[in-house]
Amino acid sequence: MDWKLISAFAALLMLFGCFMRPPTPPGIELPTATPPPATQTPGGGGAPTATPAPQLAHGSTNCMYAPSSCTFSPGFACASYQLRSGNTLALSFGQATGDSAIRIIGVACTKQQLSASQIPALAQPVEIPNGESRQVSGGSSGNEVRCTNENGVEYAGVTGECLLGGKLYVKYADVSTGTETVATGDISARWE
Repeated sequence: MDWKLISAFAALLMLFGCFMRPPTPPGIELPTATPPPATQTPGGGGAPTATPAPQLAHGSTNCMYAPSSCTFSPGFACASYQLRSGNTLALSFGQATGDSAIRIIGVACTKQQLSASQIPALAQPVEIPNGESRQVSGGSSGNEVRCTNENGVEYAGVTGECLLGGKLYVKYADVSTGTETVATGDISARWE
């Protein structure tokens, strides 16, 4: 058994368990939001559509109880992540692709659709062995990643506001072959 892989999986389970909201204590009432009214599609046909969540001036959403998540396709994981006030992303990224090691060479946090050539390069590429994770931005990585909206404008990163429906693009190279690939994930989180 690969104990590193098992402990990484256990850490991910604990991480996702941390984002579940605890029960409300007795006698405390939480504010409830009134759902937006449904609107008909133009011409009166089709299914009703919901009004989008209100956006703040710089594009983030005020979201006291929004769920936090960071998900990738199998073989990749956000071992830990945090949007820090001032709009920096701290990201520890894991891989279990079967390759001996990959080198993370670029990361983008955005609501835009990006091609591989549009992903900003990291100042300090980070090598991640199979079954392990490493800090790729923030912390002691030497890399800074900032999140942008659908127009490419950086968020202000105000504490308590959220990025909902963001994309993480992680550009990496297989260390043994040099082949470059992009892993795409989804992120929703509050700036802390």
